[in-house]
Amino acid sequence: MTLTQRLIFISFLTLFVNTVNARTAIDARIEYESWNTGIEGNANAAVLGLGVTQSIFSVSNISAGITRGDYQFDKNTDSPLIRTDVDIVVSYPLYPQITLFSGYRHTKISYENNQDDTRTFDDNSHGPGIGMAGFQLLNAKWIAYTRMGSSFLFSKIDYTNPNKKDISGKGISFGIEGGIIYQFLASSTAGVALKYQNTAIDYDSEIENWEHNYLRFGLSLSHYF
Repeated sequence: MTLTQRLIFISFLTLFVNTVNARTAIDARIEYESWNTGIEGNANAAVLGLGVTQSIFSVSNISAGITRGDYQFDKNTDSPLIRTDVDIVVSYPLYPQITLFSGYRHTKISYENNQDDTRTFDDNSHGPGIGMAGFQLLNAKWIAYTRMGSSFLFSKIDYTNPNKKDISGKGISFGIEGGIIYQFLASSTAGVALKYQNTAIDYDSEIENWEHNYLRFGLSLSHYF
């Protein structure tokens, strides 16, 4: 690479770094989750989770989260379950206090039946979504906000019982969140929020009316820096 090419590369790199609004958020979650699988019956759990959100430029971000808990099923004993979520979101400021956003979500739910190690379950769901957020400045340091959104999901289950089966379906997920943010440093803020999410997916299988209903409700604490 010539000196001129290096200078051009450094110039573009500097422009890119100055353009990126690289804010990071880390959140801890405690949630109550209720899950009706249709086959295994109803399951309930109090779960813990962690999430990370990285902003890219001023209008987009990527977030990833994981929650884990032991679910108590109606038809068997406790089963460990892991849920992972990845979201890519692009937002558009409609008004100073209202923002529209759209994105793409991927969710994976995995668990094993403790009574039978040959029975496993992996549910992969993905699809586009849209939503809206509103903000209200309370004073120089406090901001209240709310946001809601919905996703159209395509789902595929790898269900082993004991022979592997691939089952497809589709459905809708709706979520709403409300919270407050406090700025305690010039480049550092903290937030607390209540979140609710409901997902319903119909699957195409030999089992009639096989629908999964997944409910999440919980509290999250976030740190932005």
